Amino acid sequence: MAFWRDAANGVIVDAVGGNDAVLAGDAVVDGDLVRYAVDSGFAVADDCPEYSVDATGELTICWAQRVDTAFNSAYIYSIGKGDANDYEWGIRNYDLSQPKGGQMSLYSWNLDGGLGSGAGVRDDGSSGDPFGLDYWCAVLTNHTVYGPQNEHNNFNPQGYLGKCVLYRNGNVQPTGAPGNFQSQYGVTPQNGGAGVFQGRRGVSDVHWGGVSVGKLAIFGRELDGVTIKRLSDSFHGS
Repeated sequence: MAFWRDAANGVIVDAVGGNDAVLAGDAVVDGDLVRYAVDSGFAVADDCPEYSVDATGELTICWAQRVDTAFNSAYIYSIGKGDANDYEWGIRNYDLSQPKGGQMSLYSWNLDGGLGSGAGVRDDGSSGDPFGLDYWCAVLTNHTVYGPQNEHNNFNPQGYLGKCVLYRNGNVQPTGAPGNFQSQYGVTPQNGGAGVFQGRRGVSDVHWGGVSVGKLAIFGRELDGVTIKRLSDSFHGS
């Protein structure tokens, strides 16, 4: 488990796992959050294999986030683990000017790229500030998928199928509403050796900054809905 808090002196302390994140570029502490400027601010905790999906087969990522909708890019990543050709998982946010404007997406990929498992929810801003200060939880799990029976009437394992689920302020996001989705593709989780990033997806990412992130915690198991609701209520002070 990890819990990053108490950002000061260029470091965000991991109070549980010991993998402190180092601030880089234009990253400013703003209360419980760290505000990462567009294309110039991020934080990274180097090689953290325990925060890969394949470490336990289950991963829950919880964090507070506020998106600057004027980030001048098609989309930005706020959190992720990976590097070029080694991306494992990430949180993508779409600018309001884009066809998917106001969409928040969670993805888990194979290291060699291609489509990944994902979940997403869209907020077009019609009811106010899209994706203001929210508490999010992302659940990623993998399980063995079996193919057709072979000549010995046994089922052959065919890798893994990823599952991604998003919670916003303690509530699981619906998949039936327009703009919301859950998709599953064959994903074989692996640790690519890169660190966990805040403010971007990875060191080579070209879509980053323009977001504030705080209270990031990672659990090596799938948290249930009751626990996620309790964490959200605690963050919001209720």
